[in-house]
Amino acid sequence: MGFDNRYEGIDEYAVRIIKHKARQLVGRAGFTESDREDLEQEMMLDLLRRLPKYNPDRAQRNTFIDTPVEKISGTV
Repeated sequence: MGFDNRYEGIDEYAVRIIKHKARQLVGRAGFTESDREDLEQEMMLDLLRRLPKYNPDRAQRNTFIDTPVEKISGTV
C-alpha cells in the first residue's frame, strides 16, 4: 500500500482513463480503496493485450482505448 502505479511509456490518455475508472469502481461490487491499484493493473493489462489489434482505419485510438475499459467497469 501507499504506492501509486506508474505507467511510463504508456499512452497518457489510457493511463488517465484507467485511473479514473478504477476510482469509480471503488465502493461498487465490494471493491475498496485497497483494490484500486489492482483494478488499474488489470485494466491496463487487458488494454495492452488488445492494443496489437488496433486498426486506425476502424476507430480513433482513444475510442479503441475507451471500449475495453468501459466494458470492464460496466460489468462490475
